[in-house]
Amino acid sequence: MFQPSIRKIVLTFAVFTAMTATADSREASVHGTSELVLDFNYNVTLREAKEECILMAKNDAIAKEFGELVTSDVVETMSESDGETTKSDYMESHEMKARGVWLRETKPTKFDVDYFDGKLVLKAEVWGKAREIKQSKVELKWKIMKDGNGKRMATQMFYDYPNKKDKEKIYVTFKAPTDGYVAIYLTQWSADVTDCLLPYRKNTSGLHEVKGGKEYTFFDKSFDPQANSISLTADNGDKDKYQMVIIFSPNKFYRPADIEVKGKNQVLNSSNFQKWLLTQQRDEDMVVEKKFVTVMKPKD
Repeated sequence: MFQPSIRKIVLTFAVFTAMTATADSREASVHGTSELVLDFNYNVTLREAKEECILMAKNDAIAKEFGELVTSDVVETMSESDGETTKSDYMESHEMKARGVWLRETKPTKFDVDYFDGKLVLKAEVWGKAREIKQSKVELKWKIMKDGNGKRMATQMFYDYPNKKDKEKIYVTFKAPTDGYVAIYLTQWSADVTDCLLPYRKNTSGLHEVKGGKEYTFFDKSFDPQANSISLTADNGDKDKYQMVIIFSPNKFYRPADIEVKGKNQVLNSSNFQKWLLTQQRDEDMVVEKKFVTVMKPKD
């Protein structure tokens, strides 16, 4: 997944928000600009950088017309010395969610690239139509968990130990206020791949139903015999990042049709996942939330 080396703030569009369009939402003409600065360490193609810059401009256009929400996600980080955890810090990751969805262009996009002081500077300007979206009032309660020190604890930091028996398993506790259906997807930042973690691969219906007010623990066979055991790997050097997306609706929705079963995994291209998620916005009751997960290889 694209990670600008200068910009640390995460820009997220309606496709990843807990906000959905309604029939009476306001439509407006919008205009936005963006600037993306990359230092010499950037490891993305010019095409990827251009696409990101244009997306930022669209987000700017929507935010200027309809406003935005700013949320934060606290991520646990740790360091090790001689195989033992010696430090535990917390990093707050901010996320801006535009209160609208981009519909179409009304004028060709303007895009410029320049080099300045050893840095690549990209600028984009867009004109188009956007539609306001309204925030769902359903509040989900969920945590990412792992076993440690004899007890299960909430965390967003995992270690990729070389021995299979030492692998840290990931669990998710979940509670919704109403009956409905839930799905969980996981995107690996270093690869253009998204895994469908829930519904489980043994579930041929494509749905995972939950009862309102009941707490569930996903990926735990003691809770559900159909559950898959999940552990994460760091495939991008010593550290890798993942994005977990949880989707809930009181209305039925099904897995994407182009999911492929590869071994124990249900995978699809991340771009196709985002397109599928965008189509789900027809459901005004749907809630989409996400959290970040860091996976590190332990020091020798």
